[in-house]
Formats: sequence, C-alpha cells, structure tokens
Amino acid sequence: MRITVSVADQAVLRRKGIWLDPRDYDIAPHTLLEPPCNIRGGLSWAPDFFGAFSYTWSPIVSSVALVGRYCSIAANVKFARLEHPISGLTTSGITYHPEFWEEWTEGIAGNPLPMTGRWGAITIGNDVWIGENAYVRGGVNIGDGAVIGSDAVVTKDVPPYAVVVGNPARIVRMRFSEQIIEQLLKVRWWQYKRADLARIRFTEIESALEDGLRVFCFLKLPLD
Repeated sequence: MRITVSVADQAVLRRKGIWLDPRDYDIAPHTLLEPPCNIRGGLSWAPDFFGAFSYTWSPIVSSVALVGRYCSIAANVKFARLEHPISGLTTSGITYHPEFWEEWTEGIAGNPLPMTGRWGAITIGNDVWIGENAYVRGGVNIGDGAVIGSDAVVTKDVPPYAVVVGNPARIVRMRFSEQIIEQLLKVRWWQYKRADLARIRFTEIESALEDGLRVFCFLKLPLD
C-alpha cells in the first residue's frame, strides 16, 4: 500500500523513534519498522522487518526481505530485483512476467513461463555495514557482522563477520578469529536491551565478550 508522510507525520514518527522524510512510500501491510530506525533512502514495498538502530541512505526495494538491527547502509547501494532468464529463446519479460504477459499477449493462447528461481529475496543480518555504491544480487544472504566494501558487487552469500570487496566481491579477511566469531554468534548481543549493553566494553572485543557472556547467560530479554 502507498502512504504519504507529511511534515506533521514526520514529527509524530520521530517522537516514536522512526525517521522517514516527508514523501510517498510503498509499504507492505505486514512490514515492521522497529524503532529507533532511520530510513532516509525511501521504501519500495518495504521488507518484512527493518531492525532497531539501523539506518539506510539507499532505497530499500521489494527484493529486500529483512534488514537486521544495528545495520549501516550507505548511499547509492543497489539491491537487485528481477533477474531475466538467459537460457531460453529470449530474455524478454514478455515470456514470464505476469503483467507483461497479460498486457502484450492478449488473444494469444498459452501461459507465461513459471517465475520460479527468478525472484530472490535478499536478507541482511544484524550489525552489517554496506558501503557506498555496492550492488547486492537477488537471493543473497548477508550474515551477521559482515562488511560490504564500497563498489563491491555481491553475487553470493556473505558469511558472518566476513569483509568482502571487489567485483565480484571476495572475502579479503574475517573481522575476528573463528573463536571470537563463534562466541559473537552465540551471544547475539543485538537481542538485548540498551541498559544491558551499557555494561559492555564495545571497543575491546575480548572484554566485550567476557562481559556479554557473563551478563547474557542470565538475561534473556528482548530489545526495548
């Protein structure tokens, strides 16, 4: 459905912790925008979930199914939508896209080719940073803690805490050791309240994990 956010609406939403500029947005009925979040690039049939403390300067389009918490998405990031098949007689959308089929093939017998495999949902984990001008192919899953370098062309899944750059994007390093990554994925610090996170020394990863494992073993509370 399409909604229009006015200047007055913007003020109300900001008080609720959601930053949307005054403009038109296409939002699915089931979309959950979890405050606080900052969506400056626009929404086109928004994802199922856009997590708290995440922001984007790029449009979130229909192929993006999920954006986790604490994500940072820079400007001019492109999320792919439909991919055309290349193994048939033609790559034209007239052969498989329902709208094109109905509009351009009236009176022609037969049915459009199946859409299977040509639409791919993109999922973005928690604590993901996507640099400026990156491109993410449909169907790609970006793991928790991953970093996508500027101008990277991401054509396949990115493991948690991997740093990828280039065209096509390749892993140049992992943010942390295997042991630390395993602990981070176990702790899942982004699930907890800000009051709990205030105790964590974020700039010192070993200390943060030590604090986190001690605190989070007893606290199983969702984010405010």
